[in-house]
Amino acid sequence: MHLTPRYGQMAMVAIAAAFAAPALYAQSLDLNTAPDKLAAETLGKQPGSVTVGVARGAGEVFGAAGDTGAEAGKPVLYEIGSISKVFTGLLLAQAVEKGELSLDDNLGKLLAGEVTMQPEVAAITLRQLVTHSSCLPRLPEGKWTDEMRDPYRDVSRAMLWDALAKTKLKQSPPCAGDYSNFGFAVLGETLSVRYKAPWETLVIERIAAPLEMKDTQQHLGDKQARFARPWRGTKEWSSWQFQSFAGAGALRSTAPDMLKFSRAMLAGRKGPLGAAAERALQPLGRMAGTEIGYAVMMRGPAERRTYFHGGATGAYKAHWMILPDTGEALIVLASNSAADIEKVSNAVISERYKLAKPSTPPVALANPGDYNGVYRVSPKLAMTFVAQNGTVYGRMTGQLFNALTPSATDTFIHERFGAEFSFRREGGKVVSVTLRQRGNTMEGKRSDEPVPAQAMMDGVTQEAFGGRYRMIEDGTPAEFEVRVRDGQLLIKLEQQPMIGVQPVPGKPDRFAYDVVDAEVQFERGEDKKIVALLLHQNGKVLRAERQAAQ
Repeated sequence: MHLTPRYGQMAMVAIAAAFAAPALYAQSLDLNTAPDKLAAETLGKQPGSVTVGVARGAGEVFGAAGDTGAEAGKPVLYEIGSISKVFTGLLLAQAVEKGELSLDDNLGKLLAGEVTMQPEVAAITLRQLVTHSSCLPRLPEGKWTDEMRDPYRDVSRAMLWDALAKTKLKQSPPCAGDYSNFGFAVLGETLSVRYKAPWETLVIERIAAPLEMKDTQQHLGDKQARFARPWRGTKEWSSWQFQSFAGAGALRSTAPDMLKFSRAMLAGRKGPLGAAAERALQPLGRMAGTEIGYAVMMRGPAERRTYFHGGATGAYKAHWMILPDTGEALIVLASNSAADIEKVSNAVISERYKLAKPSTPPVALANPGDYNGVYRVSPKLAMTFVAQNGTVYGRMTGQLFNALTPSATDTFIHERFGAEFSFRREGGKVVSVTLRQRGNTMEGKRSDEPVPAQAMMDGVTQEAFGGRYRMIEDGTPAEFEVRVRDGQLLIKLEQQPMIGVQPVPGKPDRFAYDVVDAEVQFERGEDKKIVALLLHQNGKVLRAERQAAQ
């Protein structure tokens, strides 16, 4: 039961998605909003706590919401998850800056005597590891599910090396950017081997101690009492322990410490981290339309670039952001994996990169069907467009279709989501599309993949399909939530995000995910009303019964 298994993967929330924009809030949020309000908006009605820190000029302001359970006057510690990758990337940037390592060094050279690898794995470079372009999968082979309360605790270095030795790549690197915790575990342990010290020791000695970040570490020791209690929705959950995967997500920190780190990164080569801080922010590649440096994600033009990374573990979420052109920084830390941490980060980005409104009235469309197609960005990401009743609808992988407004020849916008789509023709035929949204640019090339017959489906209503569906797998209860929007289905399993599903041609009441290899078949009773859903995934069929509306 692991549709897009998230907690075992320390999912990153930074990937751009044109149709996954935040809702319109009653009051807009930005870095000028009181931190207490930002924290309250993030936590909502969930248990747990949220701490927010904002740096602006020489000043810093902090806010909190919920029950931190911490000692008065002392900062609360949280897991920062995949923001740990930024520290791993900075360790590499320091090594490259000193001339001790090169981005072109490969695993065959660096791990000689440690691991015997397939030739294509041995050819993986440090550049490819730190930019998620190594072709390594997100996780090694094995069972990784949402129900694992502490998934990385027992994965030793020997087990990591064994997994690396058994890995067979489908192609030689580099690959299109594909987020990999496996790759960052390998990078962290490779640095540990090179410098003959545990990853945590390297972080403390080379980053945390010089910056006087006294609360940033992997093992809490006597700081355990200040560690925020972990929650997963309404359930008390568990924190995570790490061995070989430390470089991918093991750090705990506080809002004041993360603002110290932010200031050092903003200061660049003139700051306490020296030239390595500047190097770490240099773009090295792209991932899903977003530029990436030494693990640091970035968007916007060079003169107005935003640097960021998100983090999520089983019970914690975090988002870190620095804005060099304004000298501002943001850190949001939550002790509940259901906290809406994207509400703040998306609001800040939306305000920072507003879509220019067209100066002319909407353009009349002569042939809306010209744009029908699946435009592939990467093997796992595509933009799909369908003309229906004279309107062009578009969607991104995992999302739903939304109506687009023509703003110029071969150009469409979605004003609410701040997205602009520019189509390019060759010989009169549309061959590609460029998405510009909130500082990002993403290009998709038209493929030969089949296009849905329609965007909005007749008969797909909340009354017919919506509600909660409950099942039990291996003695553990789990619940799906199904929502309908504009004749389209969104399905959510437990604490995973809402994901759009698409109808399977020729199979009534059957829908397919495009972010994971799985399908859902709705089952009807004698009265023709839907009574259950069946999840088809990994050769298994799991049945969830529809619950009566409450």
